[in-house]
Order: sequence, then C-alpha cells, then structure tokens
Amino acid sequence: MQRFTGHNDRRRISQGQLVRLAKAARYAAGGAVAVVLGSSSAWAQCTSTGSLASFPHINNYIPFAQGSSINSIISTVNTVNTGSLAQSTAFVGSPPGAKINQQGAGSWSRVIGGSIETKTDSNANLAIDNFTTTPGVTTDFTGSVNCVSTTKQDFIGTQTGFDIARHNFNGGANLHVGLTAGWFDVSTKDKTPGESTFEAESQIPFGGIYGALYAGPWTIDAQVRWDFIQNEYTDARQGIFGQKHNAQSTAFLWNIAYRLDLPQNWYVEPSAGGVWSNTEIDDLSVPGTFAAGNTGGSSPGTLHIDDVDSVTGRASLRVGKNFITGKLAWTSFVTASVFHEFAGNVQSSIVADDRNVAFPPAVPTFASSGAITSSRVGTYGHIGLGLAGTILDTGWLGYARVDYRKGDDLESLTVNAGMRYQFAPLSTPEASLKDGGNGHYAPAPFKWTGFYGGLLTGSNWGDPKFTFLNNTTTTPDFAGYLIGGQVGYDVQLGHVVIGVAADTSYTNAEGGQGCPNGIFFTCTSTMEQLSMLTGRVGVAHDRALFYVKGGVAFADVTLGFSPNGGPAVAGLQALNPASSANETMTGWTAGAGIEFAFLDGWSASGEYMYYDLGKERFAATTPFDADVTGNTIRFGMNYRFGHRTADYHHDALK
Repeated sequence: MQRFTGHNDRRRISQGQLVRLAKAARYAAGGAVAVVLGSSSAWAQCTSTGSLASFPHINNYIPFAQGSSINSIISTVNTVNTGSLAQSTAFVGSPPGAKINQQGAGSWSRVIGGSIETKTDSNANLAIDNFTTTPGVTTDFTGSVNCVSTTKQDFIGTQTGFDIARHNFNGGANLHVGLTAGWFDVSTKDKTPGESTFEAESQIPFGGIYGALYAGPWTIDAQVRWDFIQNEYTDARQGIFGQKHNAQSTAFLWNIAYRLDLPQNWYVEPSAGGVWSNTEIDDLSVPGTFAAGNTGGSSPGTLHIDDVDSVTGRASLRVGKNFITGKLAWTSFVTASVFHEFAGNVQSSIVADDRNVAFPPAVPTFASSGAITSSRVGTYGHIGLGLAGTILDTGWLGYARVDYRKGDDLESLTVNAGMRYQFAPLSTPEASLKDGGNGHYAPAPFKWTGFYGGLLTGSNWGDPKFTFLNNTTTTPDFAGYLIGGQVGYDVQLGHVVIGVAADTSYTNAEGGQGCPNGIFFTCTSTMEQLSMLTGRVGVAHDRALFYVKGGVAFADVTLGFSPNGGPAVAGLQALNPASSANETMTGWTAGAGIEFAFLDGWSASGEYMYYDLGKERFAATTPFDADVTGNTIRFGMNYRFGHRTADYHHDALK
C-alpha cells in the first residue's frame, strides 16, 4: 500500500492501482511531436561568391539554387521522423490486482497538434555552362550561393494502437506487444523573406509495431515505424503548382526510464531515448517557368535529395506528484530534456538543361548543375508540463501535456493528449466482497462461435508499378487512412476457431512520382475503396484469439498523369495531354492478427493485411499496364450477437 493525501482526507490506493497510474504518467511523458512556434525575427538571406556574385540574377535560372525550398522539403519529411513520438513509443498500462501471468489487452489513441519553425543553413556550389543569348557567344559561370532559410510548419495528427499483454509474470513484470497506425496533416511554408514562394501540403500516414516491458521502477520500450509521406508542392518561382511528390521512411524509436519514489507521493524519473530514421525521397521534376517566356524564372530540371538519415538522442528528467480525488487517481509532472541531432548534413543535387526546351529569342540557353548542402537542427532543450490520471476500478487511463522546445535552429510548441482502455478480465481486486470472504475471481472462457459486426480504421499504403509500351516504368506509391466496417461468422472447435468475414473501407490513399515521358508530367495514383472477403483460422487462448487469414481483395483504383507547371507549360502539355483511367481491380490478400474479448459480446482486434490486385491495362492517353500491391494495418471493434459468456465467474470458498 501507498498513502495519498488530498482535500484534508486520507485515502488508500492499491499497489496495482499505483503502478497503473505510474504507467499512465510514464507513457504520457512520451509521445510528443516536436512543434515549433515561429520566431518573428527574419533569419538571414543569400549571398553569392565567384563569378555568380557579379550577376546574381543568373542564380534564378538554376532551379532551387537559393536552397530555401530544398530546406523546406527536408523539413517536411522530417516532421514525423525526428519530432514525433520521441520520448516513448506507445501508451500502455496495467490493471490493478493482476493475477500471476494474467492475460490482458488494450486499445489507445492520442491526438497531437502544434507548430514548428526551423532555421537551416545551405551552401550551393553551382555551375552554368554555355550560357548564351546570342548565337555563337557563350559564357560560363561558377560560384556558390549561401543561404539561411526559415521554414514554418503547422500540423495535427492522430495515432491509434492495440496490444496484447502478459501481466504480473516473473516477479511482477508486464509485457506488451502491439500494432500502431495513424496519420499527420502538415502545412509547410518557406518564410525566408524574398527568397522563396514554396508551400506544401502533406499527408503522412504511418504504421508500426511496438513492445514495452516494465518491472518495478524500470521501463523499456521500442517501436519500428514506417512513414509514407505524400506531398503536394506549390512554388511559383520553380513553375510548380500543386505537384505531387513522395517520400518513404523507416524509423526505430527506443526509450529506457527508471522511477524513484520519494516521500509525500513525489517521484523523479530519469530517462534516455532516441530515434533513428532513414528517409528515401523521390526525385522531383522541376518544370521551371521558361516555357511561359519568363526569363526571370528558372529552367526545367531534376532535383535529387540523398537519403535523409537522422540519429536523434535525448536525455530527460521528470518530476511529479501522485494524488487522489474521489474515484480519480492523478499524477502531475514536469519534464526537462536535452535533444541532439547526431547525423550529418543533407546532400542534394540539381541538374537543369533548357537547350531542349528553347523559345528564342526571349529565353537564354544553357546547361546548369549544383550540389547543395543543408544543415541539421543541432541541439535544443525541452520542457513539458502534464497531467495523467486513471479512473479507479475501471480500465480508463488518460493524459494531457504541453511541450515547448527551443534551440539555436528550432523552436516549438506542442499540445498532446491521449486515452487508453485497458481490457482485463480481472479488474476488481480480491477481498472486495461485502461478506468479507476472500473471494476468487477467474476469467470465464470466451465462446467465439456466432455472428459479429463492427467498425474498422487504420492506414493503407501501396506500390502501383506503371509499365509503358516502351517498357519504361515508374512507381507512384500511394498512402492514406482508411475507415469502414466488417461482418463475419466464427465457429469454435475446442481451441481452434475458423470463420469467414467480409469488409469494405473508404480510403483516401494517393501519391505521385515523375513520369518517364518527361519532366512536365507526374504519374499519379489514387485508391478510394478497398474490400476483402476472407477466411481465417485461429487459436483461442484465455480470451485472446491469434489468427491468420486470407482471401479475395477488391479495390477502386485510378491511375494516370497530371501536368506539372500549370499554365506555364500548357503549350508543351497540349502535345501530350494528361489523363487518368479508373479500374476495379481484383486480387488476393493474406495477413495475421489478434482479437481480444474484453466484455460479454464485445471484442477488439488489430491486424496486418497484404494485398496483390494483379495487373490491369489502363487506357489513358498514353496507355500503360499497372501492377498494384499494398498493405494495411487495421484496428477493429466488434459486437458479437447473442449471449457469449459472463465477464467473470465467482468460485466461492467452502
């Protein structure tokens, strides 16, 4: 027992409830997305060296020569990778009074929102070859352009998770293993005065797996996450108007913490953690503005950004106090941290050549290239304030917190809140019977036979491969969230459960990649509906069902082309107009999952499914064949019709 004091009365809370509260606070301490509230001061602009310094307006001819737009693209793809979920990987908890080796499960969700502003130094080494406005007269230019740019991002996101747990084993340890998925919406704007017109809208769905182990004062947790970054850029200086662009990231997050309980229900908790991520960014076709006769703009070209690696480390100290008010157990806390980005600078390159897109005499002709180096965010501090709590003798936990971060190259403010329901067949402590007997509560076996129906939500991402008649290919990966419903029927034979299910979901998955038929077009992909008819086989253990499933998948897919550059290159696009085609594709699907019965007739699930929709001919203006494959991580909540079983049964002592 531990004693809490509040409102001039003393109340007791069980050790299990205290641990539960501690875990709510511990995992509330993480999950913050780094967000930056913009600094009002303008960070520096650009300076040129070499022969470019004598004719600085020529820099404009090279796409992204100033570097600020590139820095904004890098900031966009790093929003989730280095900023989010950096102090813990999931929101888990344990029930009070858990039996030895008791099985449990939980479902949770959190919402994160805020703003981030970063400062980035860039250095571009540039070369312009054979610059001419008069036939037979050429000039070469070389030099560098050094810029300091400011990028501001506003975003909101949500994350959901489902895990299966083993409580109170090996002397009181608790282990959780689960799936997670979610999405972020990010609005990016380059605020460097006079240097850029870059803006971006990004949708970033993600999915992952996580584990958490806590025993006594120790907590260790980790997560592997895959982010699917779908961008839409507008940059008038580069002739970009609503152009789609993709990136994909793999991240590993870890955290370790040790809790020290102090007198008067105070505690301190030092912790350390980090994020490693690798982000692959598609090449970006730059249409430029020369096709519209704009000699002050940029020429057509291709931007390549090397893989963006991030290695962010963190050291933190949290101080808090536990207290009780009525049926609520609370913990308030303050956290101080230091973050550091250990990875090196990001390298990019640009190649441009307007000699094949010449409109003399208004536009000069030349070839150009550049190598750009962009800095990282370095070291920054953090302070967070939060409140976590649990409703005693129930499965509900929750938290809310505010985080502020500040460094030489970063400033942020984030609001973050989450809630979890801990499914536990045994959620009432022993010796709670009014007659004073030492009653024993045991979970009743759950009967899986019968009809069920429920809701689905999660993330969806895929890889459509275009193959054109000349055998050139491109892969405009798509990604988005999904939401839908399912119905099914199961039959239980001993510990084996077999069943069939049908589901359908709306999905907003979309993506784009430069077409092989020229830099003035982007190949695009969209999926609006995904349905599956599957059978499954599983093994029931206690109130959990572990299963594999497979069957037929159907999807509504639209693939084709969209123009780059808007009206600036309308003349060129008229020679090869953009178009799209829609097909209902059919293929196969397979996957695995976990379902847990937490109440009489109610169950929750988490599953991963892979689907292959085969190959179809898409009759766009330029016909092509497309192979479409994809993945989903889905969470379900089901109601099972008919009486299943009582949640608990009571074995009275003789």
